[in-house]
Formats: sequence, C-alpha cells, structure tokens
Amino acid sequence: MASVAKLVDFDKVSSLILSDMKSAVKGWLAGSPTEEIALLNRITEKLKKHPANCDVGIRYRMSAESKCYILHRRGPKQSDLYGSDLALSLYVENAGFLKTAFFQLKKSKKHKLSLEKKQLSASQKHPDIGPNSFVISVDEIRAGIRIYPALDLLNEIPPSNESKSYDTTDWWSLTEWIIKWLSCDVGQDSKPNNKASVESELSRYTLSDNFDVTVPWVDQNPESSDSELVPARAWLITSIAGSEDSPNEDIQLPLLDG
Repeated sequence: MASVAKLVDFDKVSSLILSDMKSAVKGWLAGSPTEEIALLNRITEKLKKHPANCDVGIRYRMSAESKCYILHRRGPKQSDLYGSDLALSLYVENAGFLKTAFFQLKKSKKHKLSLEKKQLSASQKHPDIGPNSFVISVDEIRAGIRIYPALDLLNEIPPSNESKSYDTTDWWSLTEWIIKWLSCDVGQDSKPNNKASVESELSRYTLSDNFDVTVPWVDQNPESSDSELVPARAWLITSIAGSEDSPNEDIQLPLLDG
C-alpha cells in the first residue's frame, strides 16, 4: 500500500487548511466577544466545508470530505476529559493512514498568553491521546496562529508553579505544524482496524443515529460511554479517497490573499 506522501499532495492540503483557518480567524475577530468557544465554532464551520472539486491527490484525483460531530458532555461544569476543545481525524483509505490530533484553543495578545498546569496535565491522562495533544494559540491583535505540543509546554512549568506565561512566537507556525503532522514527525498515527484506537473511543461519545461515517476503525453503532466526561467538545473527521479511474477535473484551490 502506497504511503500517504505518495498519494496526497501536502502543498494542496496546506493551502486548503491555511485558507480555512484564515477565514475562521477573520470572522472570529470581526465579532465579539472573542472567546475560545466562538473560535471553535468558526473553525469547525470552515474546515468541514470544501469545494466540490477539491482535489488533493498527486498521481490521480483524490477528494476530501469532512464531517463534524458535537460530542456528549456530561461532566461537572461541562469540562473536557483531556483538556481538548477539538479532535481532528484524517483518514486516507488508499494509504491505510489514520491519525488524530487533539487541540486546546487559546487566544493570545501580542503573542503572549498564560497556561495553567492543570489544563496541560489533563491532556496527558490517556497514553494514546497525550502524544497527540497540542495547544493552538490565535492572536487577537495580530491574527497569527501558533501551535505546540501540550506535553512540551507542561514540562516548561516549574514544579512549584501552577501556571506559566509563554511567548508563542517560539512555537510552530500553522504551516510548519501541518507538514510535521502529515509527515508523522509529530504525533502518532493509529491502525485503521484497531477497535481500541482513540478514534474508536471518540465514536462512543457521538449520537449513534447521527454517526454516518463508513470506516473500518469503528462500529457503525457504537455503544454509548458511561463516562461523565468526554475527550473533546467537537470531532472533525476528514476522509480522503480516490482511484486511478477518478476523472482529472479542473483543480480548485483557494487564493491566499493579503
């Protein structure tokens, strides 16, 4: 089976994500208040919508389809189980590639922010989720986006402190993170047929009658979880598929205007 790098054009994927995120941040900053939950709404709105002729394949046409699910939230004060606001899964059927990242959304001001130890520690409670957990910072002044692993940020907090201030210009840019993540330089991928994967765990918190993604890594009628808390507020699943018989139509990519 071909590797994902031989099938999916990382430049095309990066261009789509950068355009979607730029539009999401622009809309978020245009309204008020600029809270993280409003940013999450904007991000999921943009990332789940792609043009009909969106082609991200290298050798032949491969189309991307995204669906978003709001997960059950039953815990005290509606807090998240692993300090995650958004879980993002990418499934490339032709490559047998499955990977999920968990994001905690934070806003910064002039690329400065403070993070609490308990928030970062929560992202490390599950051995399979911890290595795939990241903090996204969106700057409310400069509209810049920076990302960094939650564990690395946690390790920077002195044992006697409960929080720490960060300069997010030291973090990765969104473009840099996308390439690192797709190339598996950061984060861990999953086995598509593993019913004990983090993706299978996420599916237990969806409403079964609304879960309509056909994939080998989850039961189509997942059992509901009895846990009071859930791994994320929202779960975005992007599936990329195609074949050599797929027609090579005109490719539509977003323009990254100034």
